[in-house]
Amino acid sequence: MPDLHLQDSRRDESAAYYLGLYPAGDHRGADLRTFSVPERVGGFGLLVGVGAALWPAFTDHTGVGLPCPLRAVTGVPCPVCGMTTAAVALVRGQAGAAFSANPMIFGLAALAVAVGPLVVLRATGVLKPPEPWPATHFPYMVKDAARFLPAAAEARYRESLWEIKSVLPASETDDSRPILYLRDHGVPGLTCILGGKIDNVYDMIREVDLG
Repeated sequence: MPDLHLQDSRRDESAAYYLGLYPAGDHRGADLRTFSVPERVGGFGLLVGVGAALWPAFTDHTGVGLPCPLRAVTGVPCPVCGMTTAAVALVRGQAGAAFSANPMIFGLAALAVAVGPLVVLRATGVLKPPEPWPATHFPYMVKDAARFLPAAAEARYRESLWEIKSVLPASETDDSRPILYLRDHGVPGLTCILGGKIDNVYDMIREVDLG
């Protein structure tokens, strides 16, 4: 028989999550993310729907349009060109005209329709709330490193350091890293190797064998 008390506790936790009773940063060590990305996009879709219903009256009264800045400057349409026209047409029930203007409006409309029930189901505990984004990817990184250095599994997280690194254009496709390789560096027989990735060892074995 399921633990009803536990179920009620989870439901209360879900409700508290959406009502904002947890202070930011106090939810399992991660900042709260009240709504998931699809929920936020769906909420934006609802606003677009309201705007599409009111936009024709505004333009008829003022004569103001909404040109695409990219297309006006370069002549090249952007991916959301025609979205306003598509939204107005869809609100009026003109599905064909909406599709012709910009078919992406149907994806936005689908999320807008789904967001209401989804938020209600999560707020009442029927569905789990969205998982907060992790504060760090340390657990994944240390697990991967432990495949090569088992002692790395004993590492403990302290803090994260963020930096910007420049990479070669080719590295954008193969995720390569430069390797510093110096043979007989100052002393005969002394080889210095500095690699940016732990699996560079396989590349260096081949280079050392060839050398």
